Amino acid sequence: MKLTAEDSALLAIINNDETVRLTLEVLQEALVKKVPMCVYARLGGNEGANLSRAAFAVILKFSESVASFDSIKEVVIGCSGQAARDIVAKLKAEQAAEFEAVLKRWETASQIRKWTQQVKLETSEAAQKEAESALRTAWNEAHPSEEPLTGELTEVQKREVEEAANAKFEAKVKDTYA
Repeated sequence: MKLTAEDSALLAIINNDETVRLTLEVLQEALVKKVPMCVYARLGGNEGANLSRAAFAVILKFSESVASFDSIKEVVIGCSGQAARDIVAKLKAEQAAEFEAVLKRWETASQIRKWTQQVKLETSEAAQKEAESALRTAWNEAHPSEEPLTGELTEVQKREVEEAANAKFEAKVKDTYA
């Protein structure tokens, strides 16, 4: 199956291909420096960037904005060797409307970073609760003649819960992102 030029451009975005990397860096620079500040622009590190690129490709596809992205990319390629902030200034001056439209789509795609962090937090908290419950159940079963463990955990028990929760969380993340 032969890919269309549009599909190839979208695939390049998703894979952070060299042909689009500088353009994505310019968009990220503009988003990070945006006023008011975009607090989620850097959340999630590399995973956040990967997800943002995938979401951005989808948004470009369904908003029929691939041509606008390509137009921005051509200007960026012509400016290679310059600092990203200088390229942002040039794009704002020469192609303000088109650049702002593409930047808005990049910002929308970057919001997946917030969602991803929220899911990680919820997964981590659930793993912590599950590990603590398992530890309490195991202790209560091992010590049936003693009072059930319902109060505050000891430092040793807290470490055991934390280690079990971390292992469970890492396994869940590995399964999710594998």
